[in-house]
Amino acid sequence: KKTVSQEKLVSALSDMSRKQADQDRELQFQMLAFQREQEESRQKFQERLEERYRKEQERQQRERMEYEEQRERERAEREERRESDRRKYEEVSRGLVWWSW
Repeated sequence: KKTVSQEKLVSALSDMSRKQADQDRELQFQMLAFQREQEESRQKFQERLEERYRKEQERQQRERMEYEEQRERERAEREERRESDRRKYEEVSRGLVWWSW
């Protein structure tokens, strides 16, 4: 037959065990919450990196296109000047031929 002090001891040990289990669950919950926050933070950082990389790629692509467009404009202008110079030369040549008659 158990004595009152044994029952109190068993009850106290049971309470301590329950409290320890509660504390363990709370600690586990906090650790999971912390891990989730870390993962979310890492994902946000990764997303920002990817966005920065994408914007840089777009900027470089835009600059390449602008550069190519500028080169094409300059080429067209040179071609236009060459054609204009050729026409002037032909006109001068015709005029010289006419004057030589």
